[in-house]
Amino acid sequence: MNDQELMEAARKAAETSYSPYSRVQVGAALTTKNNQVFIGCNIENASYSLSMCAERVAIFTAVLHGMKPGELSKIAVAGKTVGDQWQSCPPCGACRQVILEFAESNKTPVIYQVREQVKSVPIGELLRDGFTIPSPTYL
Repeated sequence: MNDQELMEAARKAAETSYSPYSRVQVGAALTTKNNQVFIGCNIENASYSLSMCAERVAIFTAVLHGMKPGELSKIAVAGKTVGDQWQSCPPCGACRQVILEFAESNKTPVIYQVREQVKSVPIGELLRDGFTIPSPTYL
């Protein structure tokens, strides 16, 4: 799946967002090294800290279906306010850390919109000096 197709999948996922508080719809779509595609949308809660970002929903769904650390090939993120145009929507810091944990390398592309342009940036650039520990041998 090319970057544009992945971005389109993220936009479709955003349309399913449950975001009654912020009214910001975010979607994410990722591919794995096995060419599987997983999507997620943001899900808000009245207790804001219990809300979940689209990127983590997509990654955790992929893990449920067998993705292991090092198998995330690329991820696209799309966001907009309900009824508005697509807007800049880079991943938050928490999502950057989770992406890094599952990325094939620090060069794994993160695709998102900045103004009118779709951008592809390596996760290692988005999260310099991200926290890592050696993977346990049982993984």
